Amino acid sequence: AALVASRTHSAKGFFLPGILYQAALAVAAVVSLAIRRPIIGYAMAALDPRYARWRQEPKLLRAMDLATVIWGFVFLLRAVVQGILYLANHPGWLAAVKIAMGWPLFAAALAVSYALARRALPPAQEAAADDCAADDSAGDLPAPEQLTR
Repeated sequence: AALVASRTHSAKGFFLPGILYQAALAVAAVVSLAIRRPIIGYAMAALDPRYARWRQEPKLLRAMDLATVIWGFVFLLRAVVQGILYLANHPGWLAAVKIAMGWPLFAAALAVSYALARRALPPAQEAAADDCAADDSAGDLPAPEQLTR
């Protein structure tokens, strides 16, 4: 980004790689949906093994489709808004908008994606996940005989 800004001799040049990156991510989301391989499904499966069968479970596949649409919209919104400010030559506003549309949108999209995926889990996997969480938390507690010492 700094190299682009130095080559263009403009402060707004600093933002160009980020705008192009967001546009590329939006295109990747659309392409992944078009070929019925929503990119968020791969990300969720990599982060949590409960989602490894997302392609075989119709509810999970729909959830991953919707989550990919949401992320694609976030990427497109960032690219369009920042692109307009870039073309209008407003680097100050561009900096403020980049910050405002950064972590808040990321956190919102992440929360919605997780909620969609969690809701679409088959009941057996959800119960297993709850049991694992209960086992993990129970392991942190001291044994009753340790409490009386």
